[in-house]
Amino acid sequence: MRPSIPALTVGLVSLFACGDSPAGVPDASVEPSDGGAAVRFVEGECRLDDPSLPPPASRRCGTLHVPITRRAAVSAAGSLGLHVEVVEPARTGPATVFLTGGPGFSLAHYVPLGVLGEVVRASDGPVLLLEQRGNLLSIPDPSCVEADLASCVATLRANGVPPEALNSMESASDVADLLTTLDAAPAVVWGHSYGTVLAQRVAHQHPDVVRALVLEGVSNPTQFATGDGLEARLAILTTFGEWHAERCARDEACRAAHPEPLQPASDVIELVSRFMADESLVLSLGGASSLDLPSAVALFETQLAYHDGMLLAVELFAALVARERDGDGGAALASLRTRLGGDAAADARFAAMLAPDPRAPIALWPKACFDYRLAEDTECTSFDAALYPRELTDEVASATIATPTLFLHGALDTQTLLSDAQAIASRFSNRSDAIFERCVGHFVLRDASECAAGAARALVSGEPWSPAEVAECEARACEALPLLSGL
Repeated sequence: MRPSIPALTVGLVSLFACGDSPAGVPDASVEPSDGGAAVRFVEGECRLDDPSLPPPASRRCGTLHVPITRRAAVSAAGSLGLHVEVVEPARTGPATVFLTGGPGFSLAHYVPLGVLGEVVRASDGPVLLLEQRGNLLSIPDPSCVEADLASCVATLRANGVPPEALNSMESASDVADLLTTLDAAPAVVWGHSYGTVLAQRVAHQHPDVVRALVLEGVSNPTQFATGDGLEARLAILTTFGEWHAERCARDEACRAAHPEPLQPASDVIELVSRFMADESLVLSLGGASSLDLPSAVALFETQLAYHDGMLLAVELFAALVARERDGDGGAALASLRTRLGGDAAADARFAAMLAPDPRAPIALWPKACFDYRLAEDTECTSFDAALYPRELTDEVASATIATPTLFLHGALDTQTLLSDAQAIASRFSNRSDAIFERCVGHFVLRDASECAAGAARALVSGEPWSPAEVAECEARACEALPLLSGL
C-alpha cells in the first residue's frame, strides 16, 4: 500500500509572529538569473518568533520578489514574494543560506525545533533564511486543505500563478537570485532533508553562487521519502534499542528504573505485525506518524531529540492504537502529555501532534510530481507535465557535482535512510562524510550540534574532518544525551 502524501510530512504547525524590522537599509534589486521580471528585495517585517535567533531588531528581513517562472513556454506574468530573514553576526566568513525540507516545510515549522539558531552558530558569516516558493510564508499564501487540492490549484491559476512553477528548478533560481541580490555569493548552501535535493539543484544550475554544500539528512532526488523500506526502518529501531540498553546499563538510575533493558524496536515490531494489515487503522494514524510505518517515531523526532522521541513514540503509538481500535487510550495519552512539560506551549505542541494542521502547502505537490515523478498519484493529474519536461527536472539526478560537499547524516535517520545517501555519493567528486552511527537521527544539528558545526566549518576551511574526528565528536555527543530513566 502506498501512503497518502499527508503521511509523508509531519503535522504542520504555524508558530510564527511579527517583529520590528531594521530601518535605514535600502531595497536591492537585480536582473533575474534566468530572465523574466526583475528581482527585488524589499525591506519588511520579521516574521519568525524564534528565541534561538537574535531579536528581530537585529535581523534584516523582507520580501524577495522573483519571477513566477523563467520559462518562456510557461505563460505567467508578475512575481512571487518569498520571505527572507538575514542574521548578520559579527563574523566575516562566507554567507550561508539555509534550505528547509518537506517538501513544503516552512521556516515557521523549524522554529519549535531550535535548529535555525544552530545554523547561525555553525556559520562564520551572515545566515540567509529563505522561505521557498509555495511555502506558508510566501506570497500568495499557497496553503490549502489537501482534500480540496483541485480548488486550491484552480484558485492559483485564476490568480495567474501556474502551480507547476512551484518546483525545485524554479526554486533553485530563486536561491541564486537571492544570493546575487544581497551580494552574498558565493555562499555555503545548507540543505536539510528535501532541502538537500534543492541544494543539489542550486549547485547544478548555478555553480557560480555556491562555495560549498552542506547536505544534512541527505535525500536522493529520485527517491521520494515514503513508507517504503519498512525492514530498514525496523533495523534502525533495533540499533537505537541496543545503544540505549548499553547506556542504561552504565547508569544507576536507569538500571533501577529498567531492570530489564528497554526494547523499543521489539515493541514497534509487535505493534506493526498486529496492525499493519489493517489499512483503515494505518490510514487513521497516518497524520500522526509521518511514515507508512505507524510508529510515530518520525513525528516525535521532529519535536524532540531523537532518543527522547524514539522512546516516547512507542508508547504514543500504543495509545493511539487503543484509541482508534477500542475508543480508549486517554489515560496513556495524558501520561505522555505530562512528560512533554507543563506549560501552554507544550499543550499546543502535543495537540498539534495528535491533530496536525490539515493545511498542505501546495508546493508539496508539484515538487513530488515533477521532481520525484509520482505519476501514479491521482493528485499529479492536476498539473501539466509538458510545462516542465522530464529532461529538465531529471537532469540533476545524474549530474556530477564538483562543489566541495559535506554529507551530514545520522545512521538512525528513519526519514531519509543512510542507504539513499550512499546511493548518490559517487556523483559528488569533492565529498567528505560526517556519518554518525550511534545516536543521531534526522536532525544532526540538534542531536549533535557541536559535531555538525565543527564538520561544516572544517569543510569550508578546506580541511574536512577525518572519520576519526567524526567518531570522537560523536562519542562526546552521545554521552551527553540524557537517559529517560523515569520512563
